Amino acid sequence: MKRCLFASILLIVLVSSCVPTSTPTPAPAPADAISPAVATIDTFYQYINDAQSPNDLGKPWDMYTLEAMCNPRDYCDLTIFTDRWWSSKLNYRLYDCGNNRVIAEEMRYPRDNDSTVAPAKPQYWKYQLIEVEGRWMIDDTSARKSLDAECALVIDQSANP
Repeated sequence: MKRCLFASILLIVLVSSCVPTSTPTPAPAPADAISPAVATIDTFYQYINDAQSPNDLGKPWDMYTLEAMCNPRDYCDLTIFTDRWWSSKLNYRLYDCGNNRVIAEEMRYPRDNDSTVAPAKPQYWKYQLIEVEGRWMIDDTSARKSLDAECALVIDQSANP
């Protein structure tokens, strides 16, 4: 009887160890693990998505340092920034790359379209942030072709703008 019970237990252990398990997908980091750089970029995108008029885009514009405002796309001109962002809302994922660097995976869709079902192909942007008088600001932005290997997903707003 003992031998039969032992054989049954051994069989159950062997069979259960052979059952494949699913590989978990990385989950976004808990809120307390979000760096100030990532939180700043999240706020930047929230301001863009929440804008009710072009005038509301002054909030994300004010998150740039003077050097970043005067980049080759905006030429220190809020109107150019507003014209570029007013037509779109975004779904996005934010990746913490360390050293106050954040890569954003943006999926833009028309602001006047309530449906986010078919956003445009993702674009990647690298943000470099600095702290200026206790405030985190975007100091540089550059286009990327993909993610850097050392970057970790922290915020996923890819389905909820």
